[in-house]
Amino acid sequence: VQADELAGRADLRQLEFMTIDPVDARDFDDAVCVELLGKDAKLDDMRLHVAVADVSHYVREGTAVDHEATLRCFSAYLPDRAIPMLPHALSSHMCSLVPDADRLAMVVSMRLDAAGEASNVQLRAAVIHSRKRLSYEQVAAELEDAGKLDEPVVARIKLLRRCADRLRVLRLHRGA
Repeated sequence: VQADELAGRADLRQLEFMTIDPVDARDFDDAVCVELLGKDAKLDDMRLHVAVADVSHYVREGTAVDHEATLRCFSAYLPDRAIPMLPHALSSHMCSLVPDADRLAMVVSMRLDAAGEASNVQLRAAVIHSRKRLSYEQVAAELEDAGKLDEPVVARIKLLRRCADRLRVLRLHRGA
């Protein structure tokens, strides 16, 4: 990320974003972070942040890359190869929210209360710095108390689970 690309973007690099993807994922286009806004995650509000790589910063409407991506519609992942929608330099590098690198993203942030109700929703262009790449299997193991990851990472995983549980209860209450 170049200094001139930061103009007009929220600087969220201090937040503890992490990606959670399959073990064999080839790109990392989304990341999550949740902050506790009080002393007890069971009682107090949380702020959830969901980041998606800001592809629109690199792929401008009407360009050859945009046209080719429109024709492809999506990336295809086959057992022996991947056929990306975007050029490799974009899909696996600049638009991949890899750990320990500043990346441009579109981020939605919201406050969630104990009942899972969202408020103070913000959508903004930002720069983030993912702290950790996790697999679904690692997350599932830690939720079963595997104890293989560092305690701060485990605490963030458990907080994300509490956040997801709140949202699930609300969805079920609404008839989902």
